[in-house]
Amino acid sequence: MGLYASPLHQGSFYLSTQSANQFPYCQHLYAVTLNVGNEKIQTTGRIQLTLQGSNQNSFSLLFDEQANMLLKANTVHTRVLSLDGSLPNVESVSISLKSTLSQMDQPIRQVVVFDIERQKSVTLCPTSDHHLKFELC
Repeated sequence: MGLYASPLHQGSFYLSTQSANQFPYCQHLYAVTLNVGNEKIQTTGRIQLTLQGSNQNSFSLLFDEQANMLLKANTVHTRVLSLDGSLPNVESVSISLKSTLSQMDQPIRQVVVFDIERQKSVTLCPTSDHHLKFELC
């Protein structure tokens, strides 16, 4: 395997891509953007996301490893997240903010999920009855 490699006459070699847990190159990448609203709210905390797909699969993961991520008014936060499986179409996102200061309203007004492999983006807005759940706008 390579330009200057010496030939090996024993057996055949195959690349296994069956288990995402054992092989990190089998992860599916998504760029997730959180748009913080213009309310005069500033809070710090840990953000947990649950992405729900059209195939009824869901994945929960941390948005950022920081325990004290700062959310200020009118800011945008983007992270590339890797999932063990694929979500054909992201239909909803649930957000849990564990605030280190106090429990206040969610300052997040919009979530954008970009599927890097498929080059497809969806924009999600808070549902009218619940500000912790985001669905297609």
